[in-house]
Amino acid sequence: MDRPKRLPFHNLTAENWLNLAAVGVLAFYTIYFVFELVLGRLCGQVGVDYCAYWSAGRVATAYGHQSVYDTQVLYQVERSILPAQADPATNGKILVPYLPLFILPFQFLALIPPLPGFVAWISINLALFLLYMRNFTRRGNLRALPLPTMLMILASPPVFENLWSGQLSVWLMLCAGEFLRALVDRKPLRAGLWLGGFMLKPQLLVLVVPILLLHRSFRVLAGLAICSLLVGLSSLALVGPEGLHRMLAMWWQAYAAGQANSSIEGMMNFRMLGFHMAAVLTPWIAWGLAATGMLAVAALAMQRWRRPFDPAQTAVGAAMLGILAATTMTAWHSHIHMAVVLLPSMMLLYQAGALPVRAFHCWVLAPAVLFILTVFLPPALARLPLVSDPRAPVVYLPMAAAQLIATLHLFRWSLRYPTRRT
Repeated sequence: MDRPKRLPFHNLTAENWLNLAAVGVLAFYTIYFVFELVLGRLCGQVGVDYCAYWSAGRVATAYGHQSVYDTQVLYQVERSILPAQADPATNGKILVPYLPLFILPFQFLALIPPLPGFVAWISINLALFLLYMRNFTRRGNLRALPLPTMLMILASPPVFENLWSGQLSVWLMLCAGEFLRALVDRKPLRAGLWLGGFMLKPQLLVLVVPILLLHRSFRVLAGLAICSLLVGLSSLALVGPEGLHRMLAMWWQAYAAGQANSSIEGMMNFRMLGFHMAAVLTPWIAWGLAATGMLAVAALAMQRWRRPFDPAQTAVGAAMLGILAATTMTAWHSHIHMAVVLLPSMMLLYQAGALPVRAFHCWVLAPAVLFILTVFLPPALARLPLVSDPRAPVVYLPMAAAQLIATLHLFRWSLRYPTRRT
């Protein structure tokens, strides 16, 4: 008697299906990444942030660090490496509003052409990410991250966006992890020194510093002040007072004044929500709702963690997860790639069995699936009379909103976790 044929994958568990979904997302990322590079779209579609950093390194070497903050000089170099099919009117205009000290590594990368430099840069970032995440949990007397969990993390849009655009946030993740580890080890000065790494993107300090002040964590703040002073003096030595003034003017242009390449529509914060709501509501109502959400999350974080944390590592991890989640949602300039700073806290809690598995999977897969739809949606809309412009900002709303909602879910969970010192 013939045995009945079984359908493929008939005996997979829910966990197996989730792992299979992560592998599918990673396969898509890889194909998409290679496809764009083969088509010669580096600097026009893929690696746009790296190309801006590469240009800043080239400008710093050729004209001095002060010239990095001269938009005419910087844009001229950026446009010189654009692919032939890119439109110079909309591409090649990315500011690099970082402290001069952080430009130094890109002076070395600018010694080689953009493509091999980009491959080297993302390879370094990926290797650092994988090695650090595996090592981080081991140091907390937790088991090392298994392969399925690592694949799930790699499938998250924050990790992919760092590699796709050549961003710097993996280094911020390392600083967040070492800051957390130093707090658990009760080494406040060391914690503050690692927190100083957030000077790379100072908006990440918007809630951390006030909460540390409420805790009277003066040794942590002293470490932050020492690191910030060293970074500031080193930058001053590179560019002088006039150069720092130019840099501050560029910060204002990029972050406060809504500089064009901010890509607000693809952020993961309440500012993104206000931007999209303003397209269908009266602007003052839309931005009023966004500001209310911003203030509510910030106030909840300040109220919940106004007292020192319980020294247990899961309590510190939950508190830092909540504070950094609130930060990424409320900071005025907060792209999806910045959410990698949540990963050390998430993995500590996940490996300790404290973080719900569903919350982790939701944070990874929901935005990832919508990101894939974002890739395919514009060409589909181009064939249908649904929107006048298939590249309209609203196309990015599902992915950005999914990342915001998933992070809000983590924040909500962390509010309920017992973190106060008894």
